[in-house]
Amino acid sequence: EREREREKEAEEESAAAAASADSKHVPSKLDLFLCSLSSRVNRDLVDKAAVEFCYLNNRGARKRLVRALYLVPRTELVLIPLYARLAATLARCMPDVGSGLVMKLEDEFRYQMRQRNQNNLETKIRNIRFIGELVKFKLCSAGVAWSCLKRCLDSFTHHNIDVACALLETCGRFLYRTPETRVRTNNLLTTMWKLKAAKTLDMRQVALIENAFYHCKPPEGSAIAAKPKDPVKEYIKHLLSRVLCKATVKEVVKRMGVLPWERYETYVVKRFVKMDHISYANIKHLAGVIAGLSRLCERVGVRCIDVLLESIRQGLIDNAPRHNQRRLMQMRLLGEMFNHCVSVPRSARPFVLGDAILFEVLYQLVMFRVRECDPPKDLFRARLVCTLVSTSGAHFEHGAAKHKMDAFLLYFQRYVLSKAFIPLDVEFMMADMFDEVRPRMQRITSLVEACEKVARLEETERRHSVGFKEEALVISAPVVVGAEDKEAAVGESGGETTDSEEDGAEEEDEEEAGGEEEEEAEEAGEEEAGEEEEEEE
Repeated sequence: EREREREKEAEEESAAAAASADSKHVPSKLDLFLCSLSSRVNRDLVDKAAVEFCYLNNRGARKRLVRALYLVPRTELVLIPLYARLAATLARCMPDVGSGLVMKLEDEFRYQMRQRNQNNLETKIRNIRFIGELVKFKLCSAGVAWSCLKRCLDSFTHHNIDVACALLETCGRFLYRTPETRVRTNNLLTTMWKLKAAKTLDMRQVALIENAFYHCKPPEGSAIAAKPKDPVKEYIKHLLSRVLCKATVKEVVKRMGVLPWERYETYVVKRFVKMDHISYANIKHLAGVIAGLSRLCERVGVRCIDVLLESIRQGLIDNAPRHNQRRLMQMRLLGEMFNHCVSVPRSARPFVLGDAILFEVLYQLVMFRVRECDPPKDLFRARLVCTLVSTSGAHFEHGAAKHKMDAFLLYFQRYVLSKAFIPLDVEFMMADMFDEVRPRMQRITSLVEACEKVARLEETERRHSVGFKEEALVISAPVVVGAEDKEAAVGESGGETTDSEEDGAEEEDEEEAGGEEEEEAEEAGEEEAGEEEEEEE
Protein backbone atom coordinates (compact mmCIF):
# COMPACT_ATOMS: atom_id res chain seq x y z
CA GLU A 1 0.00 0.00 0.00
CA ARG A 2 2.80 2.37 0.84
CA GLU A 3 4.47 1.70 -2.49
CA ARG A 4 1.18 2.31 -4.31
CA GLU A 5 0.74 5.65 -2.49
CA ARG A 6 4.22 6.78 -3.45
CA GLU A 7 3.73 5.71 -7.06
CA LYS A 8 0.42 7.58 -7.12
CA GLU A 9 2.04 10.74 -5.75
CA ALA A 10 4.82 10.51 -8.32
CA GLU A 11 2.28 10.05 -11.12
CA GLU A 12 0.27 13.05 -9.88
CA GLU A 13 3.40 15.21 -9.81
CA SER A 14 4.45 14.12 -13.28
CA ALA A 15 0.93 14.72 -14.59
CA ALA A 16 0.87 18.17 -13.02
CA ALA A 17 4.27 18.96 -14.52
CA ALA A 18 3.13 17.79 -17.94
CA ALA A 19 -0.07 19.83 -17.69
CA SER A 20 1.86 22.94 -16.71
CA ALA A 21 4.28 22.38 -19.59
CA ASP A 22 1.41 21.96 -22.06
CA SER A 23 -0.38 25.09 -20.90
CA LYS A 24 2.91 27.04 -20.67
CA HIS A 25 2.18 27.68 -17.02
CA VAL A 26 4.68 29.99 -15.31
CA PRO A 27 6.09 28.22 -12.19
CA SER A 28 5.32 29.87 -8.90
CA LYS A 29 7.86 31.07 -6.37
CA LEU A 30 7.25 27.97 -4.26
CA ASP A 31 8.05 25.71 -7.24
CA LEU A 32 11.29 27.56 -7.86
CA PHE A 33 12.13 27.38 -4.16
CA LEU A 34 11.58 23.61 -3.97
CA CYS A 35 13.59 23.03 -7.14
CA SER A 36 16.51 24.99 -5.69
CA LEU A 37 16.74 22.91 -2.49
CA SER A 38 19.18 20.43 -4.03
CA SER A 39 21.61 23.29 -4.76
CA ARG A 40 21.74 24.47 -1.12
CA VAL A 41 25.00 22.75 -0.31
CA ASN A 42 26.22 24.63 2.78
CA ARG A 43 24.88 26.05 6.01
CA ASP A 44 24.68 29.63 4.85
CA LEU A 45 22.53 28.73 1.85
CA VAL A 46 20.27 26.56 4.01
CA ASP A 47 19.77 29.37 6.54
CA LYS A 48 19.00 31.73 3.70
CA ALA A 49 16.46 29.22 2.33
CA ALA A 50 14.74 29.09 5.74
CA VAL A 51 14.32 32.87 5.64
CA GLU A 52 13.00 32.74 2.09
CA PHE A 53 10.39 30.11 2.98
CA CYS A 54 9.00 32.31 5.73
CA TYR A 55 7.70 34.65 3.00
CA LEU A 56 6.01 31.71 1.22
CA ASN A 57 4.51 30.17 4.37
CA ASN A 58 1.05 28.62 4.29
CA ARG A 59 -0.43 25.21 5.04
CA GLY A 60 -0.11 23.86 1.51
CA ALA A 61 3.45 25.18 1.20
CA ARG A 62 4.45 23.44 4.42
CA LYS A 63 3.03 20.11 3.19
CA ARG A 64 4.87 20.42 -0.09
CA LEU A 65 8.09 21.31 1.74
CA VAL A 66 7.80 18.24 4.00
CA ARG A 67 7.27 16.02 0.98
CA ALA A 68 10.26 17.59 -0.84
CA LEU A 69 12.50 17.03 2.18
CA TYR A 70 11.28 13.48 2.62
CA LEU A 71 11.95 12.61 -1.04
CA VAL A 72 15.66 13.46 -0.88
CA PRO A 73 17.51 11.35 -3.50
CA ARG A 74 18.95 8.17 -1.99
CA THR A 75 22.27 8.74 -3.80
CA GLU A 76 22.83 12.23 -2.34
CA LEU A 77 23.36 11.49 1.34
CA VAL A 78 25.35 14.72 1.79
CA LEU A 79 22.08 16.66 1.55
CA ILE A 80 20.52 14.90 4.55
CA PRO A 81 22.30 16.97 7.30
CA LEU A 82 21.41 20.18 5.44
CA TYR A 83 17.74 19.18 5.02
CA ALA A 84 17.60 18.28 8.71
CA ARG A 85 19.03 21.69 9.57
CA LEU A 86 16.37 23.39 7.42
CA ALA A 87 13.58 21.39 9.08
CA ALA A 88 14.92 22.12 12.58
CA THR A 89 15.19 25.84 11.82
CA LEU A 90 11.63 26.08 10.51
CA ALA A 91 10.19 23.83 13.25
CA ARG A 92 10.70 26.57 15.84
CA CYS A 93 7.93 28.63 14.30
CA MET A 94 6.23 25.91 12.19
CA PRO A 95 5.94 22.75 14.36
CA ASP A 96 4.02 20.79 11.74
CA VAL A 97 7.12 20.75 9.49
CA GLY A 98 9.19 18.78 12.01
CA SER A 99 6.40 16.48 13.19
CA GLY A 100 5.22 15.74 9.65
CA LEU A 101 8.73 14.86 8.49
CA VAL A 102 9.36 12.59 11.51
CA MET A 103 6.06 10.83 10.97
CA LYS A 104 6.83 10.10 7.33
CA LEU A 105 10.28 8.74 8.20
CA GLU A 106 8.90 6.48 10.94
CA ASP A 107 6.24 5.11 8.63
CA GLU A 108 8.89 4.43 5.99
CA PHE A 109 11.09 2.58 8.51
CA ARG A 110 8.22 0.38 9.72
CA TYR A 111 7.21 -0.38 6.14
CA GLN A 112 10.77 -1.43 5.21
CA MET A 113 11.05 -3.64 8.30
CA ARG A 114 7.78 -5.40 7.52
CA GLN A 115 8.92 -6.22 4.01
CA ARG A 116 11.75 -8.49 5.28
CA ASN A 117 13.38 -8.54 1.85
CA GLN A 118 16.97 -7.80 0.91
CA ASN A 119 16.21 -5.03 -1.56
CA ASN A 120 16.40 -1.23 -1.48
CA LEU A 121 19.40 -1.02 0.86
CA GLU A 122 20.18 2.54 -0.24
CA THR A 123 16.63 3.64 0.59
CA LYS A 124 16.90 2.07 4.05
CA ILE A 125 20.24 3.76 4.70
CA ARG A 126 18.89 7.13 3.55
CA ASN A 127 15.85 6.81 5.81
CA ILE A 128 17.76 5.79 8.95
CA ARG A 129 20.41 8.48 8.44
CA PHE A 130 17.68 11.10 8.16
CA ILE A 131 16.24 9.90 11.48
CA GLY A 132 19.71 10.09 13.06
CA GLU A 133 20.27 13.67 11.87
CA LEU A 134 16.87 14.73 13.24
CA VAL A 135 17.81 13.13 16.59
CA LYS A 136 20.96 15.27 16.75
CA PHE A 137 18.88 18.40 16.07
CA LYS A 138 16.48 17.19 18.83
CA LEU A 139 13.65 17.32 16.34
CA CYS A 140 13.15 13.59 16.84
CA SER A 141 13.22 12.06 20.33
CA ALA A 142 15.87 9.59 21.45
CA GLY A 143 13.16 6.99 21.98
CA VAL A 144 12.55 6.80 18.24
CA ALA A 145 16.25 6.06 17.64
CA TRP A 146 16.28 3.45 20.40
CA SER A 147 13.18 1.73 19.04
CA CYS A 148 14.68 1.59 15.54
CA LEU A 149 17.95 0.19 16.89
CA LYS A 150 16.10 -2.34 19.08
CA ARG A 151 14.07 -3.46 16.08
CA CYS A 152 17.27 -4.08 14.13
CA LEU A 153 18.93 -5.94 17.02
CA ASP A 154 15.93 -8.27 17.37
CA SER A 155 16.65 -9.56 13.88
CA PHE A 156 20.38 -8.89 13.58
CA THR A 157 21.00 -10.25 10.09
CA HIS A 158 21.60 -9.05 6.54
CA HIS A 159 20.40 -5.46 5.93
CA ASN A 160 19.47 -4.93 9.57
CA ILE A 161 23.18 -4.93 10.43
CA ASP A 162 23.85 -2.18 7.87
CA VAL A 163 20.87 -0.12 9.09
CA ALA A 164 21.86 -0.43 12.76
CA CYS A 165 25.49 0.57 12.03
CA ALA A 166 24.36 3.52 9.89
CA LEU A 167 22.16 4.77 12.75
CA LEU A 168 24.98 4.47 15.29
CA GLU A 169 27.48 6.21 13.00
CA THR A 170 25.00 9.09 12.56
CA CYS A 171 23.77 9.74 16.11
CA GLY A 172 25.34 7.05 18.31
CA ARG A 173 28.10 9.25 19.73
CA PHE A 174 25.60 12.05 20.41
CA LEU A 175 23.39 9.66 22.40
CA TYR A 176 26.36 8.12 24.23
CA ARG A 177 27.85 11.47 25.25
CA THR A 178 24.53 12.95 26.42
CA PRO A 179 24.12 12.19 30.16
CA GLU A 180 20.35 11.52 29.92
CA THR A 181 20.73 8.88 27.20
CA ARG A 182 24.14 7.43 28.03
CA VAL A 183 23.00 4.38 30.03
CA ARG A 184 20.40 3.11 27.56
CA THR A 185 22.72 3.65 24.61
CA ASN A 186 25.54 1.83 26.40
CA ASN A 187 23.26 -1.15 27.02
CA LEU A 188 22.27 -1.34 23.36
CA LEU A 189 25.91 -1.11 22.29
CA THR A 190 26.81 -3.95 24.66
CA THR A 191 23.99 -6.05 23.24
CA MET A 192 25.20 -5.46 19.70
CA TRP A 193 28.76 -6.41 20.66
CA LYS A 194 27.55 -9.66 22.23
CA LEU A 195 25.51 -10.47 19.12
CA LYS A 196 28.63 -9.98 16.99
CA ALA A 197 30.48 -12.52 19.12
CA ALA A 198 27.60 -14.99 19.13
CA LYS A 199 26.75 -14.93 15.42
CA THR A 200 28.80 -16.09 12.47
CA LEU A 201 29.22 -13.00 10.29
CA ASP A 202 31.34 -12.21 7.29
CA MET A 203 34.32 -9.84 7.42
CA ARG A 204 32.42 -6.89 5.99
CA GLN A 205 29.71 -7.06 8.63
CA VAL A 206 32.27 -7.51 11.41
CA ALA A 207 34.13 -4.41 10.21
CA LEU A 208 30.86 -2.43 10.08
CA ILE A 209 29.97 -3.38 13.66
CA GLU A 210 33.44 -2.61 15.02
CA ASN A 211 33.58 0.76 13.28
CA ALA A 212 30.15 1.75 14.59
CA PHE A 213 30.92 0.53 18.12
CA TYR A 214 34.27 2.30 18.42
CA HIS A 215 32.83 5.41 16.76
CA CYS A 216 30.33 5.70 19.60
CA LYS A 217 32.56 4.37 22.36
CA PRO A 218 36.26 4.87 21.58
CA PRO A 219 38.68 2.51 23.34
CA GLU A 220 40.11 3.90 26.52
CA GLY A 221 43.84 4.44 26.44
CA SER A 222 46.47 6.57 28.05
CA ALA A 223 47.14 9.85 26.34
CA ILE A 224 50.51 10.31 24.68
CA ALA A 225 52.73 12.29 26.98
CA ALA A 226 53.95 15.46 25.33
CA LYS A 227 57.67 16.04 25.39
CA PRO A 228 58.75 19.01 27.49
CA LYS A 229 59.74 21.95 25.31
CA ASP A 230 62.58 24.35 25.93
CA PRO A 231 61.03 27.75 26.78
CA VAL A 232 63.93 29.62 25.17
CA LYS A 233 63.41 27.78 21.85
CA GLU A 234 59.69 28.47 22.00
CA TYR A 235 60.49 32.14 22.64
CA ILE A 236 62.75 32.21 19.56
CA LYS A 237 59.92 30.72 17.46
CA HIS A 238 57.54 33.33 18.86
CA LEU A 239 59.88 36.18 17.90
CA LEU A 240 60.39 34.92 14.34
CA SER A 241 56.81 33.87 13.59
CA ARG A 242 54.65 36.45 15.38
CA VAL A 243 56.72 39.44 16.46
CA LEU A 244 58.94 39.94 13.40
CA CYS A 245 57.74 42.59 10.94
CA LYS A 246 59.09 45.75 9.33
CA ALA A 247 58.68 47.88 12.44
CA THR A 248 60.11 45.34 14.93
CA VAL A 249 63.40 44.31 13.30
CA LYS A 250 65.52 46.24 15.78
CA GLU A 251 63.45 44.99 18.70
CA VAL A 252 63.88 41.37 17.60
CA VAL A 253 67.63 41.88 17.21
CA LYS A 254 67.79 43.40 20.68
CA ARG A 255 65.84 40.57 22.29
CA MET A 256 67.77 37.82 20.52
CA GLY A 257 71.08 39.51 21.25
CA VAL A 258 70.80 38.75 24.97
CA LEU A 259 70.32 35.00 24.47
CA PRO A 260 73.02 32.58 25.66
CA TRP A 261 74.63 32.11 22.24
CA GLU A 262 77.01 29.40 23.40
CA ARG A 263 74.00 27.11 23.86
CA TYR A 264 71.45 28.29 21.28
CA GLU A 265 73.58 29.50 18.37
CA THR A 266 73.15 26.26 16.39
CA TYR A 267 69.39 26.24 16.96
CA VAL A 268 69.02 29.89 15.89
CA VAL A 269 70.98 29.30 12.68
CA LYS A 270 68.81 26.25 11.97
CA ARG A 271 65.62 28.30 12.44
CA PHE A 272 66.99 31.03 10.16
CA VAL A 273 67.72 28.60 7.31
CA LYS A 274 64.70 26.29 7.61
CA MET A 275 62.16 29.15 7.98
CA ASP A 276 59.39 26.78 9.08
CA HIS A 277 57.46 29.43 11.00
CA ILE A 278 58.31 32.48 8.87
CA SER A 279 56.08 33.93 6.17
CA TYR A 280 57.43 34.72 2.72
CA ALA A 281 56.79 38.45 3.19
CA ASN A 282 59.04 38.54 6.28
CA ILE A 283 62.15 37.08 4.60
CA LYS A 284 63.46 40.57 3.91
CA HIS A 285 63.10 41.45 7.58
CA LEU A 286 64.73 38.13 8.55
CA ALA A 287 67.80 39.13 6.50
CA GLY A 288 67.85 42.39 8.47
CA VAL A 289 67.78 40.40 11.73
CA ILE A 290 70.71 38.24 10.56
CA ALA A 291 72.67 41.36 9.61
CA GLY A 292 71.94 42.95 12.99
CA LEU A 293 72.97 39.84 14.93
CA SER A 294 76.16 39.51 12.85
CA ARG A 295 77.32 42.86 14.21
CA LEU A 296 76.92 41.47 17.73
CA CYS A 297 78.25 37.99 17.00
CA GLU A 298 80.32 37.61 13.82
CA ARG A 299 79.90 33.83 13.66
CA VAL A 300 76.14 34.07 13.09
CA GLY A 301 76.31 35.55 9.61
CA VAL A 302 79.12 33.26 8.47
CA ARG A 303 77.39 30.13 9.73
CA CYS A 304 74.07 31.19 8.19
CA ILE A 305 75.73 31.61 4.78
CA ASP A 306 77.53 28.25 5.05
CA VAL A 307 74.43 26.33 6.12
CA LEU A 308 72.29 28.12 3.52
CA LEU A 309 74.66 27.29 0.64
CA GLU A 310 74.92 23.69 1.78
CA SER A 311 71.13 23.38 1.99
CA ILE A 312 70.73 24.84 -1.53
CA ARG A 313 73.23 22.36 -2.95
CA GLN A 314 71.58 19.45 -1.15
CA GLY A 315 68.21 20.55 -2.52
CA LEU A 316 69.60 20.35 -6.06
CA ILE A 317 70.71 16.77 -5.41
CA ASP A 318 67.52 15.55 -3.69
CA ASN A 319 65.04 17.52 -5.83
CA ALA A 320 62.18 16.59 -3.45
CA PRO A 321 58.88 18.34 -4.28
CA ARG A 322 57.97 18.56 -0.58
CA HIS A 323 60.87 20.98 -0.08
CA ASN A 324 60.04 23.28 -2.99
CA GLN A 325 58.54 26.04 -0.85
CA ARG A 326 61.53 26.03 1.46
CA ARG A 327 63.95 26.16 -1.49
CA LEU A 328 62.18 29.22 -2.91
CA MET A 329 62.36 30.94 0.47
CA GLN A 330 66.06 30.11 0.77
CA MET A 331 66.75 31.72 -2.60
CA ARG A 332 64.89 34.82 -1.51
CA LEU A 333 66.86 34.89 1.77
CA LEU A 334 70.18 34.58 -0.08
CA GLY A 335 69.25 37.50 -2.35
CA GLU A 336 68.12 39.66 0.56
CA MET A 337 71.33 38.93 2.49
CA PHE A 338 73.34 39.94 -0.59
CA ASN A 339 71.35 43.18 -0.78
CA HIS A 340 72.10 43.94 2.88
CA CYS A 341 75.79 43.22 2.31
CA VAL A 342 76.09 45.41 -0.82
CA SER A 343 73.99 48.34 0.40
CA VAL A 344 76.42 49.29 3.21
CA PRO A 345 80.08 50.43 3.00
CA ARG A 346 82.73 47.72 2.88
CA SER A 347 84.03 48.55 6.36
CA ALA A 348 80.55 48.31 7.92
CA ARG A 349 79.42 45.06 6.25
CA PRO A 350 78.12 42.52 8.79
CA PHE A 351 79.33 39.54 6.71
CA VAL A 352 81.12 38.92 3.42
CA LEU A 353 78.77 37.80 0.65
CA GLY A 354 80.15 38.89 -2.70
CA ASP A 355 78.85 38.49 -6.20
CA ALA A 356 81.23 35.55 -6.75
CA ILE A 357 79.18 33.42 -4.33
CA LEU A 358 75.95 34.57 -5.92
CA PHE A 359 77.09 33.69 -9.45
CA GLU A 360 78.41 30.35 -8.22
CA VAL A 361 74.93 29.51 -6.94
CA LEU A 362 73.32 30.70 -10.18
CA TYR A 363 75.61 28.59 -12.35
CA GLN A 364 74.98 25.59 -10.09
CA LEU A 365 71.27 25.97 -10.75
CA VAL A 366 71.70 25.67 -14.53
CA MET A 367 74.70 23.30 -14.72
CA PHE A 368 75.04 21.16 -11.59
CA ARG A 369 73.96 17.55 -12.27
CA VAL A 370 71.39 18.57 -14.83
CA ARG A 371 71.25 15.12 -16.43
CA GLU A 372 71.11 13.12 -13.19
CA CYS A 373 68.93 15.25 -10.88
CA ASP A 374 66.88 17.48 -13.20
CA PRO A 375 64.16 15.77 -15.31
CA PRO A 376 63.48 17.20 -18.78
CA LYS A 377 59.99 18.39 -17.82
CA ASP A 378 60.99 19.86 -14.45
CA LEU A 379 61.50 23.64 -14.50
CA PHE A 380 61.68 24.32 -10.79
CA ARG A 381 65.32 25.38 -11.10
CA ALA A 382 64.15 28.11 -13.47
CA ARG A 383 61.80 29.34 -10.74
CA LEU A 384 64.73 29.45 -8.31
CA VAL A 385 66.84 31.44 -10.77
CA CYS A 386 64.02 33.93 -11.38
CA THR A 387 63.52 34.35 -7.63
CA LEU A 388 67.20 35.01 -6.93
CA VAL A 389 67.80 37.30 -9.91
CA SER A 390 64.62 39.29 -9.28
CA THR A 391 65.65 39.78 -5.64
CA SER A 392 69.24 40.94 -6.16
CA GLY A 393 69.51 41.67 -9.90
CA ALA A 394 69.30 45.44 -9.42
CA HIS A 395 72.95 45.47 -8.26
CA PHE A 396 74.24 44.12 -11.62
CA GLU A 397 73.56 47.04 -13.93
CA HIS A 398 77.02 48.62 -14.26
CA GLY A 399 80.63 47.64 -14.83
CA ALA A 400 81.99 44.12 -14.70
CA ALA A 401 78.98 42.86 -12.75
CA LYS A 402 76.74 43.77 -15.69
CA HIS A 403 78.85 41.69 -18.11
CA LYS A 404 78.76 38.75 -15.68
CA MET A 405 74.97 38.90 -15.45
CA ASP A 406 74.61 39.17 -19.24
CA ALA A 407 76.81 36.10 -19.68
CA PHE A 408 74.81 34.14 -17.12
CA LEU A 409 71.51 35.05 -18.77
CA LEU A 410 72.79 33.43 -21.98
CA TYR A 411 73.46 30.19 -20.12
CA PHE A 412 70.09 30.45 -18.39
CA GLN A 413 68.21 30.86 -21.66
CA ARG A 414 70.05 27.88 -23.12
CA TYR A 415 69.04 25.81 -20.06
CA VAL A 416 65.38 26.79 -20.34
CA LEU A 417 65.21 26.20 -24.09
CA SER A 418 66.69 22.73 -23.64
CA LYS A 419 63.59 21.65 -21.70
CA ALA A 420 60.78 19.72 -23.36
CA PHE A 421 58.04 22.16 -22.36
CA ILE A 422 57.87 25.60 -20.70
CA PRO A 423 54.71 26.15 -18.59
CA LEU A 424 52.95 29.48 -18.76
CA ASP A 425 53.66 30.39 -15.14
CA VAL A 426 57.40 29.88 -15.66
CA GLU A 427 57.23 31.90 -18.87
CA PHE A 428 55.53 34.74 -17.00
CA MET A 429 58.14 34.60 -14.22
CA MET A 430 60.93 34.83 -16.77
CA ALA A 431 59.23 37.73 -18.53
CA ASP A 432 58.89 39.62 -15.24
CA MET A 433 62.52 38.91 -14.38
CA PHE A 434 63.82 40.21 -17.72
CA ASP A 435 61.60 43.30 -17.43
CA GLU A 436 63.14 44.06 -14.04
CA VAL A 437 66.78 43.23 -14.77
CA ARG A 438 67.28 43.63 -18.54
CA PRO A 439 64.24 45.33 -20.10
CA ARG A 440 66.09 46.04 -23.38
CA MET A 441 67.67 42.63 -23.86
CA GLN A 442 66.41 40.68 -26.84
CA ARG A 443 65.49 37.19 -25.68
CA ILE A 444 66.62 34.09 -27.56
CA THR A 445 63.87 32.01 -29.11
CA SER A 446 65.64 28.84 -30.31
CA LEU A 447 68.03 26.38 -28.73
CA VAL A 448 70.40 26.46 -31.71
CA GLU A 449 70.83 30.22 -31.44
CA ALA A 450 71.41 29.95 -27.69
CA CYS A 451 74.11 27.28 -28.17
CA GLU A 452 75.86 29.40 -30.84
CA LYS A 453 75.95 32.47 -28.60
CA VAL A 454 77.22 30.47 -25.63
CA ALA A 455 79.95 28.88 -27.79
CA ARG A 456 80.95 32.31 -29.12
CA LEU A 457 81.10 33.66 -25.57
CA GLU A 458 83.23 30.73 -24.36
CA GLU A 459 85.61 31.17 -27.31
CA THR A 460 86.02 34.87 -26.54
CA GLU A 461 86.72 34.15 -22.89
CA ARG A 462 89.22 31.43 -23.81
CA ARG A 463 91.13 33.80 -26.11
CA HIS A 464 91.24 36.46 -23.44
CA SER A 465 92.52 33.96 -20.90
CA VAL A 466 95.24 32.71 -23.31
CA GLY A 467 96.31 36.28 -24.08
CA PHE A 468 96.46 37.06 -20.40
CA LYS A 469 98.69 34.02 -19.78
CA GLU A 470 101.10 35.08 -22.57
CA GLU A 471 101.39 38.59 -21.13
CA ALA A 472 102.04 37.11 -17.70
CA LEU A 473 104.77 34.87 -19.12
CA VAL A 474 106.46 37.83 -20.87
CA ILE A 475 106.35 39.95 -17.74
CA SER A 476 107.66 37.20 -15.48
CA ALA A 477 110.42 35.92 -17.93
CA PRO A 478 113.99 36.05 -16.43
CA VAL A 479 116.58 38.52 -17.84
CA VAL A 480 119.31 36.62 -19.72
CA VAL A 481 122.75 38.10 -19.32
CA GLY A 482 124.99 37.84 -22.41
CA ALA A 483 128.59 36.59 -22.52
CA GLU A 484 130.04 40.06 -23.19
CA ASP A 485 128.21 41.46 -20.18
CA LYS A 486 129.59 38.65 -18.06
CA GLU A 487 133.17 39.30 -19.22
CA ALA A 488 132.78 42.99 -18.58
CA ALA A 489 131.43 42.27 -15.13
CA VAL A 490 134.32 39.92 -14.46
CA GLY A 491 136.82 42.43 -15.75
CA GLU A 492 135.46 45.11 -13.56
CA SER A 493 135.60 42.85 -10.55
CA GLY A 494 139.14 41.89 -11.45
CA GLY A 495 138.56 38.23 -10.64
CA GLU A 496 138.98 35.06 -12.69
CA THR A 497 136.31 32.47 -13.30
CA THR A 498 136.93 28.89 -12.31
CA ASP A 499 136.06 25.77 -14.25
CA SER A 500 133.10 25.04 -11.96
CA GLU A 501 131.71 28.52 -12.49
CA GLU A 502 132.02 28.15 -16.30
CA ASP A 503 130.27 24.77 -16.15
CA GLY A 504 127.43 26.31 -14.04
CA ALA A 505 126.99 29.13 -16.54
CA GLU A 506 126.82 26.68 -19.43
CA GLU A 507 124.19 24.61 -17.58
CA GLU A 508 122.10 27.73 -16.91
CA ASP A 509 122.27 28.70 -20.62
CA GLU A 510 121.13 25.19 -21.61
CA GLU A 511 118.21 25.26 -19.11
CA GLU A 512 117.06 28.66 -20.36
CA ALA A 513 117.21 27.50 -24.00
CA GLY A 514 115.27 24.33 -23.11
CA GLY A 515 112.62 26.40 -21.26
CA GLU A 516 112.18 28.69 -24.27
CA GLU A 517 111.78 25.65 -26.56
CA GLU A 518 109.16 24.14 -24.22
CA GLU A 519 107.20 27.43 -24.13
CA GLU A 520 107.26 27.64 -27.94
CA ALA A 521 106.04 24.02 -28.20
CA GLU A 522 103.19 24.68 -25.74
CA GLU A 523 102.08 27.80 -27.65
CA ALA A 524 102.15 25.89 -30.95
CA GLY A 525 100.09 23.06 -29.40
CA GLU A 526 97.50 25.54 -28.05
CA GLU A 527 97.21 27.22 -31.48
CA GLU A 528 96.67 23.83 -33.18
CA ALA A 529 94.05 22.86 -30.59
CA GLY A 530 92.24 26.18 -31.13
CA GLU A 531 92.24 25.66 -34.92
CA GLU A 532 90.85 22.13 -34.48
CA GLU A 533 88.05 23.40 -32.19
CA GLU A 534 87.16 26.11 -34.73
CA GLU A 535 87.04 23.52 -37.52
CA GLU A 536 84.80 21.23 -35.39
CA GLU A 537 82.43 24.15 -34.61
